[in-house]
Amino acid sequence: MPELSALFQPQSVAVIGASPNPGKLGHVLLKNLIRYEFKGQIFPVNSQGETVLDLKGYKAVSDIPSPVDLAVISIPNQFVYPVVKECAERGVRAAIILSSGFGEMGGEGKKSQELIGEIRARTGMRVIGPNCMGVYNIAHHMNATYFWELPRQEGPLSFVSQSGAYGGIFFHEIKKRKLAISKFVSIGNMVDLDHADILEYLKEDKETKVIALFVEEIRDGKKFIRTIANLHKPMVALKGGKTEVGRRAALSHTGSMAGSYEVFAAMCKQYGIILAENSDEFFDTIKAFLSNDGIMPQGNNTAILTISGGPSVITSDTCQTIGLGVPELDEKTKEEIKPLVPPFAALSNPVDMTPQINPANYEAVVDKVMKQSYIDSCIAINCGLDYQEFAQAFVTARQKYHKPVHAYSIANQKIEAIFEEHHIPIFSAPERTATAMKKLAQYWQFKQSRAKTVDSTEVKSSATLKDYLLGKLQEPRQLVARTILREYGIPCVTEAFATAEKEILLFARQAGYPLVLKAAGDGIAHKTEKGGVITGIQSEDRLKAAVAELKNNFGKNAELLVQKMVKNAIEIILGAREDTVFGHVILVGIGGIYTEVYKDVALGLCPLDKTRALDMIQSLKGLPLLEGFRGLPVVNKEMLAELTVKLSSLIEANPQIKELDINPLLINAQGAFAVDTLLVV
Repeated sequence: MPELSALFQPQSVAVIGASPNPGKLGHVLLKNLIRYEFKGQIFPVNSQGETVLDLKGYKAVSDIPSPVDLAVISIPNQFVYPVVKECAERGVRAAIILSSGFGEMGGEGKKSQELIGEIRARTGMRVIGPNCMGVYNIAHHMNATYFWELPRQEGPLSFVSQSGAYGGIFFHEIKKRKLAISKFVSIGNMVDLDHADILEYLKEDKETKVIALFVEEIRDGKKFIRTIANLHKPMVALKGGKTEVGRRAALSHTGSMAGSYEVFAAMCKQYGIILAENSDEFFDTIKAFLSNDGIMPQGNNTAILTISGGPSVITSDTCQTIGLGVPELDEKTKEEIKPLVPPFAALSNPVDMTPQINPANYEAVVDKVMKQSYIDSCIAINCGLDYQEFAQAFVTARQKYHKPVHAYSIANQKIEAIFEEHHIPIFSAPERTATAMKKLAQYWQFKQSRAKTVDSTEVKSSATLKDYLLGKLQEPRQLVARTILREYGIPCVTEAFATAEKEILLFARQAGYPLVLKAAGDGIAHKTEKGGVITGIQSEDRLKAAVAELKNNFGKNAELLVQKMVKNAIEIILGAREDTVFGHVILVGIGGIYTEVYKDVALGLCPLDKTRALDMIQSLKGLPLLEGFRGLPVVNKEMLAELTVKLSSLIEANPQIKELDINPLLINAQGAFAVDTLLVV
């Protein structure tokens, strides 16, 4: 995106609002450009045309005799629009509006922001903000922000923040962790440039190797996905606004469980963004990606080596909780380590070398563990035994086997100095060493499984849905939904919709027993709780009695649905809903009447491929239920993944569908059967 060069690498900057008063933010902006040794021309602009910090001042941008690449605007909000208009007419290529009081305030502020957007669209001038903290580019010596104490060491990290204040937190944490950065961009209200636009620039920026994001909202999810789909750089994100207060009352289970944050998290997983749960995890993950000289784990298994038993136990617990493998060492390796450690050492993994180990043996023990092909990374733990041989052992093994090392160390000046010199990250708690390592492994797993594009077969829109929308069909919506499912190869239970007893009895003679009889019709929700479902019907007499019972409860003209009963089956929920930001979302999980209690579901964005569908299924907490737990039928996960992809294709072909709920989808040894459905168009 060459038009953004004026934003990141301007040759000239006009500081609009530059004041001789050191207490004014416009003075801070100008001072920052000078102090950070900006190499281009700087033009202070203020209403009096006053000289500021020994630089000639101008009353207006139009008075500046030279071309201006970038305008940095820090004036009261009521004056911003005319200044932006003047800049655009003057040919200024980009503007950073730090002033606040616009869209975030509503009313006149929102109208002013909309006018700025119209000027920008008409003239092509690119705009960051308003209501932002500016742009920092170390390589270009440009500090066009309100921050005055920023890191000066150039590194491979760029940070895009929707929040200006979180930029302050970012710089504080970066300095505390001794990390180096390349660029910082505060995008504010996004009247023009948003996350996707900046990412489009950064993915081609050779100075940026790792990208960090603070996100409050993504306005155009599909644009964002198009940008990141082929962005081959690690991205770490922290999302603000996880809860959606006042979320609409969803008609389906899918709609109620696929909230905005859940969809954002699913998008991150599907497209390889490493999502942090909190600020500590965010900065730890950034540190992990910037450490170990770029060495990444080539798998999900780690080894824990320590002289401190308790912290290694805590680390092991964390590994198991978050899904980072800690495989037991093979017997041959244990035998090789045994002579090198005291007889009371623990050898399985974690390897507790104990404080009594001869320091000369550290290197051999660490080497024998890290050389194993089933070990992909290592966590070093040392509380207060400050032998430099300990640190050097991990440095040597990391270089030899090209496997990353994370460390937890306290009261060890020599060890910590060696780790820092060789870019081995030290974390402030044992649990955090493991969590950061898992994030690296997660990125490796994504890279291994990622397909550059999803093979999407063109599928025609549903003729049944078209007839339904035209009012040509009289069947209840759930039966229409199942007809549509069959069109796209998703099997449904054998069933019939009827009002007369004789029709139900005829179906029973053809389909056979056992049967299920239900009160039908679109207005009946939660039929089980209302006595509208009778299962296990084994004979004609019982069927007649069931018909009489439902007609007595729901009216003599009640519409009834009779279905062939599926026995010995696992209940799955499979659904889709339209997300206002990212488009249609597919949900798969453990189904049945407790779906919303346990909420054991996984989400993916359309279009889905089979790899992602399988990954969703594997992530379910109730996975053992699908694998024959206590005699339950084994679910064919390949088949379930294929059905999930078919649902994705159905939704792609019929975007009029807002929600489609299959709960339950019953699966047993004979196959899969959609039983209950809900369709919202």
